[in-house]
Amino acid sequence: PFDKILYNKQQHYDPRTGIFTCQ
Repeated sequence: PFDKILYNKQQHYDPRTGIFTCQ
């Protein structure tokens, strides 16, 4: 489910905020 942090390679997608955080 989308209640978890999705990992898109090095881009961390947070579905709760709807933003990608490149860390």
